[in-house]
Amino acid sequence: TMFAVAQKKHLFIYDNQGIQLHHLRDHLEPCKLEFLPYHYLLVSASKMGFLKYMDVTSGKEIVECKTRRGQVLAMRANKQNGVIVTGHGNGEVAMWTPNMASKPVVRILAHTSAPLTSLSVSHDGNYLLTTGKDSRFKVWDIRTYKCLHDYFCPAPALASDFSGSGLLSLCFNNEV
Repeated sequence: TMFAVAQKKHLFIYDNQGIQLHHLRDHLEPCKLEFLPYHYLLVSASKMGFLKYMDVTSGKEIVECKTRRGQVLAMRANKQNGVIVTGHGNGEVAMWTPNMASKPVVRILAHTSAPLTSLSVSHDGNYLLTTGKDSRFKVWDIRTYKCLHDYFCPAPALASDFSGSGLLSLCFNNEV
């Protein structure tokens, strides 16, 4: 019945009729949002490189993480275990949990010297798909943190996702 919107300066929460319910001023310059439905947590990533976890039942901030990797370029939630996966400009993927806010649980150098453009997690939570400005997309096994497949594309993919049947879908810029 509610939805969150990351606007230019702050985070806003609206009801299903578009009426503003909350104006969250402590979420500065949010650029990415994820919701963990089983944990009732809303996670926002800011342009300044902060992750903020907010409990939607009480409206209180749980924890704030400084990524120390610059702006978060891509963010997805692993729905199976509640881990937030972020992609950064140095080609690194980091995995975060609110109980270990000082540093990421896992770091993977997915794309050497190329910024990530998108990432997605499979529905079963076992596979990670990363795309970078190096025109590559890679499929990773999250259980072993090993790259299973590495493919070259004619252009960098801007978005990626897993379908319900496990198929991959990529979106490319049509100006190339």
